[in-house]
Amino acid sequence: MGKGMIVSGGKDGRYQVKLLFARDRITKRIAAFNQQIALLTEQIAALDSEILELESEIAFLKLEAQILAEQDREGNKKEIEKKNNELTKKIEEHYAKKRRKFALELMKTAVQKKIDYLNDNMPADETVEAWCADLSRNLKGEVGTVEIPGERAIVLIQPGYSNASAYSAARDGIIEPALAGTPAGTFFNWALLPGWQKWKPTYRSGYITAKDGVFCDVALDESVSSIKDLDVNAVSFLQNVPMVYMECNEVAFLVGDHVVVQFEGQSW
Repeated sequence: MGKGMIVSGGKDGRYQVKLLFARDRITKRIAAFNQQIALLTEQIAALDSEILELESEIAFLKLEAQILAEQDREGNKKEIEKKNNELTKKIEEHYAKKRRKFALELMKTAVQKKIDYLNDNMPADETVEAWCADLSRNLKGEVGTVEIPGERAIVLIQPGYSNASAYSAARDGIIEPALAGTPAGTFFNWALLPGWQKWKPTYRSGYITAKDGVFCDVALDESVSSIKDLDVNAVSFLQNVPMVYMECNEVAFLVGDHVVVQFEGQSW
């Protein structure tokens, strides 16, 4: 299940479809990182001003201490000691602010690298050839997609009859790139993927082996997960599958036809 955009085509129900990813999380993360960079830039600029001011004060104190030392008067010793103490404090403060500035610059660089990583690795919206699940030749705009077996191995377009192919977030969802998730969330999804594909089926393909009124039997095609090529078919054959197709339903099908099976409630 996913979201696509019709690019071109339609003859015999075959289209060029741009497969759309959910990018909201990535976009929000980049926006948040940009806000961090703006804040860090302000803090660095403020420190730059403070550092320049301290450098002026340090230069002035050094000059004063030098003048007092050159006068070489007995009464100047305490004043020289006082100036040197002030100078020491200002130098320490200057060093601390330089270190703080360096730390903020490192943080800014790290945040920018995160933004660059997200931008450089965000997957493009791939355009693929996809058949509509029925003979709808005039589809336009956003459509729901069918992924068999629950990932982008085989991609079809939802049946278009009565505008049923129009994208529905509740029915179709949208695929989110792994980049958008947390490491823990991504691992969790990958770990569960084969089990979800097998025990919570969405769509499968297969061949009609027998018909009885509005029902048929289907021999399922082999379905394997991208995770270790695990078999994700709980059974090989389905019986008493209702035939639904545009306005003619079972009349459209013959034994031997290659068909798409939808699992209502994601249950075998």
